[in-house]
Amino acid sequence: MNVMQLVVNTEKNAILHPLQMVISIVEKKNILPILSNILVCKNSEKISFLSTDTEVQITTYTAVGYGNSSINIIVAARKFIDILRSLPETEKVTIYIENKHMFIKSGKSKFTLQTLDAKEYPIMTLNSKYDFEFTLSQKTLKCILNMVYFSIAQQDIRYYLNGLLLSFQKKNIIAVSSDGHRLTYYQVNIDKKFSSCSDIIIPRKTVFTLQRLLENKENPVELKISNNQIKIIFSNIEIISKLIDGKFLDYKYVISNKYEKSFLVNRNKLLRSLQRISIISNDKLKGVRLVIKPNYLKITVSSSNREKASEELEINYNGKDVDIGLNISYLIEILNNLKNENIIISLSDSKSSVLISIPEDNNFQYTLMPMRI
Repeated sequence: MNVMQLVVNTEKNAILHPLQMVISIVEKKNILPILSNILVCKNSEKISFLSTDTEVQITTYTAVGYGNSSINIIVAARKFIDILRSLPETEKVTIYIENKHMFIKSGKSKFTLQTLDAKEYPIMTLNSKYDFEFTLSQKTLKCILNMVYFSIAQQDIRYYLNGLLLSFQKKNIIAVSSDGHRLTYYQVNIDKKFSSCSDIIIPRKTVFTLQRLLENKENPVELKISNNQIKIIFSNIEIISKLIDGKFLDYKYVISNKYEKSFLVNRNKLLRSLQRISIISNDKLKGVRLVIKPNYLKITVSSSNREKASEELEINYNGKDVDIGLNISYLIEILNNLKNENIIISLSDSKSSVLISIPEDNNFQYTLMPMRI
């Protein structure tokens, strides 16, 4: 590249916005140094930015290219985006390639970055054929992920728990996540009818990336699925992700448990009470004790320094007394995530799991295992 090739001459945010979308999966420390870079491709006015960690790949597209030239280069991701972020909003940005370097100019500022040959970048291999595909609204897919993402395991030896199960059954999509201590189940009905039942496990990183990029709008998102890969296309964004190869735990057995007792409680009141007493619960186990009696709920925490905190709430309950220990962080997390005014807590005894559900809604279930306190 000895001849100067102009890439863009445009507003800062026209480049910064699509670049920010791909930067999230670029790790600061990589085993493969090449993965600290992004691939920039220009074909006439069309420009794409691509990043990958070899498990998930994001490509964003924008139409701000200058001239009819075609350019494919690799450039350091963090330096590129940090430079753009630092530039003033009022000045246009000019980017051009010359002598294997990228030049970035804006106002009186000028930066030079080294580039590499695009052929060195490890682009993921795309499947030539997908088993099935369908379209949802971004709002629907974002809602599905938001309802279950928080209980996905992280670096668990049971590798299948490090992702989100999506089960496609007739006209339903079922999402399930579990870290071994809790399980979250959510079901949504869609217009499409699937010809056969199938399950996939989407890696945790892909789920969190989708959550961040999807908008709470009715705009469409296209999903293409095979046995080892998923392709997701929406709003000038394309995400390719490997799927976790394995069989998820038997969630049907977990959610089929029968509970002897249940009571209705105001979600926000219980959440605020738990948040207050959690100030004392600074130990690693984060245990909270729930004492449930007719029309009465007492929650108590204590620390290793013999510090204590407790609160009492009125509930509509007329069953036998129950004294159970639960993880307070898990309780706060689920109550924060739900938006309903009231929730139902179902349980049997101090040694069995607890179910949190939504009144008159069988589509959501949150099962939490007890803990010793």
